[in-house]
Amino acid sequence: MGGSLSPEYPTRLAPNGFLRIHSKYLVSPSQIRVFNKKDNLLVLACSEVLPVARSRRGMFG
Repeated sequence: MGGSLSPEYPTRLAPNGFLRIHSKYLVSPSQIRVFNKKDNLLVLACSEVLPVARSRRGMFG
């Protein structure tokens, strides 16, 4: 799989509100607590920190 998500996941999960933030990550908006614009990182409710692809950072304002 090479570390990327299978193409079927974004298609199946997008109708449920999941956002693709990186080639490796899909997240539920309800779990996002902080977007660090300077470093392009998301902090989730569980305190996990995930990178946001440069091409996807526009979705966070």
